[in-house]
Amino acid sequence: MLQKLNTATDKEVRSFHNKTVWINQENVMGELSDDEINWVKQNSGLNSSYLPETYLDRVATVHDKELNNRGSIRKFQQVIIKYKTLSDVLNKSFGSNENGYSRRYPSAGALYTIVPILYNFLDSDDLSNGIYIYDSNNYDLLKVKDCSKDNQHLVNAMTIGQKNNSLPSPYAVGYALNINGSVAKYGIRGYRHGLIEVGLMSQAFRESCLECDLGEYCASAFDDLELTYESNLSVRDLPICLLQWFGVM
Repeated sequence: MLQKLNTATDKEVRSFHNKTVWINQENVMGELSDDEINWVKQNSGLNSSYLPETYLDRVATVHDKELNNRGSIRKFQQVIIKYKTLSDVLNKSFGSNENGYSRRYPSAGALYTIVPILYNFLDSDDLSNGIYIYDSNNYDLLKVKDCSKDNQHLVNAMTIGQKNNSLPSPYAVGYALNINGSVAKYGIRGYRHGLIEVGLMSQAFRESCLECDLGEYCASAFDDLELTYESNLSVRDLPICLLQWFGVM
């Protein structure tokens, strides 16, 4: 039944996904015109707001205290995160509830088709450098490959746009989309669900980092094919959709 449902959708979803892919450092966004640069300045950051030009009424909400939102952190110390802290942030973010299958984020159809990956570039007594798949049900890290700073292919793939291709932090989380799983129940619409799930997971990870006194930020500036390949994942079936750098502030 699943094979019959996927026959048409797999090809269409992969074709659309590939249109979003950055293949190398030369094949990224083109230069913006002056008008486009000005538009971005006027419609980003604190100025980002797409309100209707006309509306029936403006009603104030109750706002009696200062909001304490913490934004993205982009400067990290190149130091080891204590293994207990690293375990806590991963388990809080992606671990299954011991009383059921619920996690900190929802998933359409409870399919949980996004695979969280830990990139650790530092060796410690508790955890050697490596690329690890996080097992959400058993709270384990499954090492699939070493993760050395000397692996220039991996470093270059992860650092498009970074000065001298330097690693922002020794730690990152990647989110790989299981395309077959995403379209199994909902067809092409499942691809939308998958991307929504990536967003929910990255927000769950942000909240966990805040609780564990770590900083983080999301990035799409990476070589899609090279990073997925260097992570020992299938470029066709498990493409990485987002990186989230984190570490000690």
